[in-house]
Amino acid sequence: MRPFNIIVAEDDNWYAEYINHHLLLETKHNITRVSSAAEIFKLLKTKPDLITLDYNLPDMKGDETLKRIKNESKERTICDFIAGMTDRFAINLYNKIK
Repeated sequence: MRPFNIIVAEDDNWYAEYINHHLLLETKHNITRVSSAAEIFKLLKTKPDLITLDYNLPDMKGDETLKRIKNESKERTICDFIAGMTDRFAINLYNKIK
């Protein structure tokens, strides 16, 4: 499997390290860690394969961030995992902004 380009958006350093560790267990992915939505938007031009998204970033809530990511990345599919939520909440949020 080829390595993926992944953005880990998490402002809690411990949790960011935890996600980073698990993403690197089997394949050496290219991971960029950020702690704000503004940093995500700057990196969208790099065309990441995956974004892990903390719902409570300091500068923007997860639903607003996810909506903007989807609007700015219409030409490709980005899978977003929203940390700190139940699966049902994340799926409902994702469906709400389609």
